[in-house]
Amino acid sequence: MEIHRGVLASMSYRCWLRIVALGLIVCGAGILPASGQNDQVEPPKASPIVERENAADIPATPEKPALAAIREGLDHSFWKSPKCSESASHDEADLCQQIRMANAAESTLLIAWWQFGLGVLGGALLFANLYYARRAANGAIAAAEAAQAAVTVAREMGEAQVRAYVRIVSGTVELVSGSFGMVDQRLRPLVSIKVRNYGQSPTLRFQWSIIVRYYPPMDSPFLGNLCLGSDSWGKDIGPGEELSLSLNLGSALLDSSAMQILATEEFHMDFVIRYAFHDVFGNRVEDERIFTAFVPPNGVGIKASLIPHVFDKQTIDRLIEANKPENLARWESEKGREE
Repeated sequence: MEIHRGVLASMSYRCWLRIVALGLIVCGAGILPASGQNDQVEPPKASPIVERENAADIPATPEKPALAAIREGLDHSFWKSPKCSESASHDEADLCQQIRMANAAESTLLIAWWQFGLGVLGGALLFANLYYARRAANGAIAAAEAAQAAVTVAREMGEAQVRAYVRIVSGTVELVSGSFGMVDQRLRPLVSIKVRNYGQSPTLRFQWSIIVRYYPPMDSPFLGNLCLGSDSWGKDIGPGEELSLSLNLGSALLDSSAMQILATEEFHMDFVIRYAFHDVFGNRVEDERIFTAFVPPNGVGIKASLIPHVFDKQTIDRLIEANKPENLARWESEKGREE
């Protein structure tokens, strides 16, 4: 201790000045870098939990008077009616652009709605057009069918006015024996008819055929066949003309029972006459007539008139079937049981 004190006492005044100056330089060099580093280096951030806790204790800092004054001094009058042609500020220009975009979006939406409405209207008009076009097509088809039907009716009416109409106007039957060298000399009917064409066009290739039955008895069958020949032959009858025809029924010879009836009483005969012809329109026309005739006893060679029958052939066949002995016996037994 005494040594240190002696050293310090022995140092001169000039040495002390140098030491003090050196100390000031060292202190100045240490303080200046430290202050610069404090300005550049950010202090460590506290954790979010600490910040929230500190924020709850620290009162809100009021806005700086200068910033509030700037905000109050701004002119916001252009928000309601901006002058987009003379924008005074960036905010006003930006607002104008936003207004233009909003108007464009509204216009696009309006155009889209108009397009949708026009599309719906166009679809409805197209549907209506198709509907009425279909109705028009159906109407045209119906009109064409009606016209075709009218043409058909007119043609049929025209044909009906001029076609041939044939009727048997009269006829006779005569019982004759075989002649012209015939081996079988038994009696047979000779039928003669007179045919008239009442139409305005010719009757082409007229043909006819006969079957006959003799009775009593009521169930006597028809003899022969209603057989018409080929269409390639026959006789023509002009409009308003008459044609006389005769046919010897060699297939309907009178048997012994028929001869016995003819010898003692009136001889009854039914005739089915079928005929066919072609008209000038190429149509084949067929018809059938039934006649009856009564020949007096022993009336060989006597002509009896053909009288139109009250029944057709189907009715006569039913009557014949009903009058068969077995059917009559069954009918009588059924009637007796009912009584």
